[in-house]
Amino acid sequence: MTTNKITESEIEQFAIELLEHQGYQYIYAPDIAPDSDTPERRSFEDVILRDRLRTAVGRINPDISPDAREDAIKQITPKKTTISKSQK
Repeated sequence: MTTNKITESEIEQFAIELLEHQGYQYIYAPDIAPDSDTPERRSFEDVILRDRLRTAVGRINPDISPDAREDAIKQITPKKTTISKSQK
């Protein structure tokens, strides 16, 4: 009997293609890493690309004041927290 195994990389590739078909742009993580030529995050812990978010909020909400946009961004972005060793 043959067993078909799905690898993690196959699942990842499927998810990338699915999201691209829905209009999302795939970016290879090392290309935007903090130590790359074109960094878009200060550390690997930064999940949200703030400049991209800020641009999108402005594009989606052009009639809202810049202060209100910044307030919205602050409400949806995590505050820096420190994880203790016992929480890891």
